[in-house]
Amino acid sequence: MLSILAQTKNHEKLPAQLPTGTTVYNKTGEYPDYGVQNDAALIKNNNGAFVAVVLSQNGQQAQQINAMSDLGLKLYQLLLA
Repeated sequence: MLSILAQTKNHEKLPAQLPTGTTVYNKTGEYPDYGVQNDAALIKNNNGAFVAVVLSQNGQQAQQINAMSDLGLKLYQLLLA
């Protein structure tokens, strides 16, 4: 499963601001007609790993994506830096 998730090309959400060299396994989901933006990610480096899942609905796409990106960086800094 990790090898499949590692092939995800869309890293504009949770992993967007992470440092180069961070290992990311993620799966995004979108349904713009309903304001849905989702991302689930396992993020790791030499210090450990964490899993984050964000499901959002009825929002503005740019705001949702930016919030997920900010959250991914803050979690990384808190848990793995």
